[in-house]
Amino acid sequence: ETNGTLLKEEIIDELEELNLSRINLSLHALDDKLNKFLTGCQEYDTSRILEIIKYITKSKIDLTLTPVWVPGLNDGEIPKLIDFAKGIKNRKYPVLGIQKYEVHRFGRKPKGVKAVTWYKFYKKLEELEKVHGIKLILTPADFEIKKAKMLPLAFKVGETATVEVKAKGWMPNEMIGTAKNRCITLVDCKAPLGKILRAKILRNKHNIYIGR
Repeated sequence: ETNGTLLKEEIIDELEELNLSRINLSLHALDDKLNKFLTGCQEYDTSRILEIIKYITKSKIDLTLTPVWVPGLNDGEIPKLIDFAKGIKNRKYPVLGIQKYEVHRFGRKPKGVKAVTWYKFYKKLEELEKVHGIKLILTPADFEIKKAKMLPLAFKVGETATVEVKAKGWMPNEMIGTAKNRCITLVDCKAPLGKILRAKILRNKHNIYIGR
């Protein structure tokens, strides 16, 4: 999943060479001013994102647009995005997967916006399906997602791991490292890339590791 801002043509070329099957791109509107507000980024350039989308569609990688419907803010943009997505010709996967707005403690919380119920969300998708003639209520099968046995846990909570720092994390003072073929999010960490350090595992639910 990406909002496209860090994608470049050469990166897409590399991903294509690696046989990546699909890119999910969260474009929430075609209106640039609204996109800047929804993303909280004044440097967001919708025209550049549309260029990247066009480049992806010319590759062998399928593209699924994944806008978040934010009630009261981008209601009018969703039909436009549907019509835009209908012009994408994928080989296998859906061209559009509309997401439900949910309040997240680390996410954006636009003033006055309230999350609708799942019932209302799916009723909205049903209405849009009838108007636009496109499947919007998706299932795991649409993305070839199948249940599988969970990988064994590599670390127990409280265990100390030897971790190599590999990349910056999502939040400030957060890095991502690897150990025993697992990724570990390192909080309160400013270590440089490549550094080997010891980290205490704070969380391991579903093989998603948090360490400090």
